[in-house]
Amino acid sequence: MNDSPDNIRPETSDVKWPGEEDRSLPEQPIQAEAAAEFASRHGDELEEPPPPQSRLWWNVFAGGVIAVVCIVGLLAFLGYRESRETFTEAGRHLEELQSAASGLKLLGPESEEGLGKLGRELESLSFGDFVRHLGSVLKGGAGIFGDIQGVAGSATLLVEELGFLEQNAIPLAFGGGGEEIIVHLENVKNLLSDTAARSVRIASTASDIREFLPLDSSILLPLQFDLNRLAQFADPLLLWLKDEKPHHLLVLFQNPSEIRPGGGFLGSYAEVLIRRGNIEEVNVRDVNEVDRGLKENIIPPKPVQLIATRWKTADANWFFDFSDSAEKVLSFMEKSDLYRASSTTFDGVLAVSPRVISDLLRRSGPIELPEYKVTIDETNFLFEIQKQVQQGQARRSSYPKQILEKLTPLLLEKVVAKDGSGELFRAFQEWIEKKDLMAYFKNPDFEEFFDYYGATGEVYDLPEGFEGDYLAIVDANIGGGKTDIFVKQKITLESQINLDGTVTNHLAVTRRHEGNKSAFSWYRAPSQVYLKVFTPPGSKLENFTGGIKKTITPPINYAKSGYASDSLLQQIESTEEQFFSYPLARGYTESGKNVFATWVRVDAGKTATTTFDYSHRLFLPPRNSLAYQFVFEKQAGTSREYQFIVSAPVGYRFRENQLPIYEYRSSDPPGRLVLTLTLERF
Repeated sequence: MNDSPDNIRPETSDVKWPGEEDRSLPEQPIQAEAAAEFASRHGDELEEPPPPQSRLWWNVFAGGVIAVVCIVGLLAFLGYRESRETFTEAGRHLEELQSAASGLKLLGPESEEGLGKLGRELESLSFGDFVRHLGSVLKGGAGIFGDIQGVAGSATLLVEELGFLEQNAIPLAFGGGGEEIIVHLENVKNLLSDTAARSVRIASTASDIREFLPLDSSILLPLQFDLNRLAQFADPLLLWLKDEKPHHLLVLFQNPSEIRPGGGFLGSYAEVLIRRGNIEEVNVRDVNEVDRGLKENIIPPKPVQLIATRWKTADANWFFDFSDSAEKVLSFMEKSDLYRASSTTFDGVLAVSPRVISDLLRRSGPIELPEYKVTIDETNFLFEIQKQVQQGQARRSSYPKQILEKLTPLLLEKVVAKDGSGELFRAFQEWIEKKDLMAYFKNPDFEEFFDYYGATGEVYDLPEGFEGDYLAIVDANIGGGKTDIFVKQKITLESQINLDGTVTNHLAVTRRHEGNKSAFSWYRAPSQVYLKVFTPPGSKLENFTGGIKKTITPPINYAKSGYASDSLLQQIESTEEQFFSYPLARGYTESGKNVFATWVRVDAGKTATTTFDYSHRLFLPPRNSLAYQFVFEKQAGTSREYQFIVSAPVGYRFRENQLPIYEYRSSDPPGRLVLTLTLERF
């Protein structure tokens, strides 16, 4: 007797693939005893004659075919399910790697696009595709499946390692955890090398399963390039970090209140000592300490001869290309008795703007300096420091910049004490993009790596056959006090592309001096700058207005006094060109560009406008689908309003906005702006 309730039936199901098929037992199961009794009574009636031989063969054949089809189908399904899970997981991990790489700006845009495309293709595979191309999958799938799994695994570990370094590298470096940084960097290096090798194999074997997975192996080429570059940089970096001897870096505090071509006057700096990944010392100094020990007599740039007899470290930030300025600073530093006596050399230079310090103060919160009766925060940093320094100099203090020495360790302590450093890494990216942080290293591997990420402040090298325009506006404050922070500038460029292949430009630089609103004399002084306009090679000056006459007489006879010439400076100044029609303007060749220069002076409360009309010729005349590039590079430390208007040739428009005129406006452009405009006939 069956005591089970009527509404409960025994049921079987596949526990490995639940939900695949309903395997319920029949609603009325056959009882074994009843079946035996029925068979004994009606056995003769149940017997059937044996089937014909042909039908028996057909049944066996059909059964075999069905069995083979079922087995192949099952294998195909299981293989698809396994590979589908592999590819889905790989796609997810590649998306994670893409996100992490994008956040840290480690990979170029083409690599990120390739990662995303590969991830999407892996996740979009269908069972039908797998079955239709099962042969090609079985032929080439084993190796590529393993490599895709390997890339997915490495991607996961890379994300973890990079995330750890992003959050902990800075606290570890300041807290004696350099060895731990080295361990994680070695892990990153190994993972990068493994991922790069696997991506090469995936690209080379992708053709074996192209019908199943239509993977364009070319999308992996940028990724391979980026991964190899990162892995190759890791080798010299680890050697540098693991070195037992100390390494010295310079951190230059640029003062844009007194603007110089490389970003600002160099009044103070910090020397940083690094050993085995640990930041052991940070000492803030006045640049005058260096210059007092600098015995070499070098002829300064001609404009600087208005305020100095010899070239010193304080005025070495003279070149728009920061790598040139940094090399000159290091040269003067290492020749000074302050460092030469101990044979101290520096591996590199970091230059920071006040914006970097303000961002750090926003993170740290206000810092009280009781001895100065002041609280420093993100809004008053530059003004309060400048006030303390100027007042100290007026009192003839032996160290008027001591306030920076007091502030720096307190600021670093509060910044490092914050949980994690991920926010700082994101800030680094923005500082680099805006040229608020620039780096120079003697090691060519380091310099090449940081230049790739736009961190070196090097002037853009126009490619051969360049079809476009270039512009940079560069000021050098010479005897103009600390006025630049109160001078509001507007830069307007009207550029016309002509059918004959010439580009004519009208540039207007308007300077409004608002220092009359300040209570401090160093801001109310007349603003005086040597203005340089960098343009494409071959540019010709066709008109000029504004500027002032400034006669520079060398303060001494440099030849008789035994002063040496600087080779780079002499090379630039030897290209000086005077314009008969425009005697207040000068021309030079610097950093591969044609430079137009003049002196500009503006009294407090006044406005002055300087204009340049110039032209240059394109490599080839305009044509349909021509990609025309406008490249603008910002001077570090400056804040200006920009308006660029580019007009297409007659009969053309720009594909990007379907108009014959393209306009760009910004008060905070990136350090390097590249506008690519495509010409279309209409």
